Amino acid sequence: MPSDATQFIQVVNELITNRLTAIDRTTLCIIESVNEDGTVNVYIPPDNSNVFHDIINESKYTLKQGDKALLYLVGGRTYNSFIIAKVKN
Repeated sequence: MPSDATQFIQVVNELITNRLTAIDRTTLCIIESVNEDGTVNVYIPPDNSNVFHDIINESKYTLKQGDKALLYLVGGRTYNSFIIAKVKN
């Protein structure tokens, strides 16, 4: 019986995790580079090897390489995400 209870808890935890990751949220990102059209390429620390390209800067700030910003994740995904604010260093 403990095995069934453990499996049940794992399934519930997985459902909750999946639901939480699918909602809109913000996360800290670092500007890797700025493109000529004003979009930016960013990474989400600590993973600086996975760069997300052509992210729209919807904030009122001009961003430069190395700046920290808030990335708004639509549906918890980087697809269609955008910068909403610059974070002071």
